[in-house]
Amino acid sequence: MHDRDSRLPEILIPAEDIARRVTELGRKLSADYTCAVARNVGAEELVVLGVLKGAFMLVADLARAISIPVVVDFVRAASYGSGRVSSGDVRIEPIAWPYGEGRDVLVVEDVLDTGKTLEAVVRALEEFRPRSVKTLALLRKPAAKWPADYVGFEIEDTFVVGYGLDDAGKWRQLPYVGIPCDGGERR
Repeated sequence: MHDRDSRLPEILIPAEDIARRVTELGRKLSADYTCAVARNVGAEELVVLGVLKGAFMLVADLARAISIPVVVDFVRAASYGSGRVSSGDVRIEPIAWPYGEGRDVLVVEDVLDTGKTLEAVVRALEEFRPRSVKTLALLRKPAAKWPADYVGFEIEDTFVVGYGLDDAGKWRQLPYVGIPCDGGERR
């Protein structure tokens, strides 16, 4: 067994804890949406809409953990740019929506920092007249103003990477959530 590379981010949330929590969230979502999806005649699947790029790993694992039919799609939205601090200016690419009106939608975000990105995506979905829109975030920080319906973990206000989250393109592939070697200081 080799020692962990000291350049790798410090583990904040181990892969096993993430897997366990995603399974729990999948069970909860399955229970919460079983009746709702069954009542929504003509729209049998829950639309799981991941916010790219950070939520792609979470969406893949979550979709496998949900026991009801789902359709997975993505929207590109960002408020970070190239730094570690949210610019506050949310950019959303136009949403392609082939699902029609009256759908149950779950918007999945990697981290709720301020909540502005998630709020902007939810507002953008209004034009498609969904039956319901719920939100899920893997991580929520104390400053988040948007009340996500489902949250994986509460964390302190530090910059984190791994499990889809990156630092200028690095560390996205890690199976855990970690704090960069510089302590996750804001740049």
